[in-house]
Amino acid sequence: RSKEVDTLNRVIDTLQEENSRLREDSNKKSLLVDKLYETNSVLRDTNNDLTTRNALLNYTKCIDETCPNRKPPRIKILENE
Repeated sequence: RSKEVDTLNRVIDTLQEENSRLREDSNKKSLLVDKLYETNSVLRDTNNDLTTRNALLNYTKCIDETCPNRKPPRIKILENE
């Protein structure tokens, strides 16, 4: 009977250790996911800023590259009207 109790206690200890390791591993993964979400958010904001800047640059890009006094198309449209 004593051996059974001793064996059960060892099994319980082993399972508790394994459970503790799994909990620590889960916490580490959760922290990593949180960091990745933060990084993703920063990169998304940077990408949005660059996309907006690129759109503005394309909008103001001079179409006629042969003229010596290059002006953005919006100004040319205003001059032609």
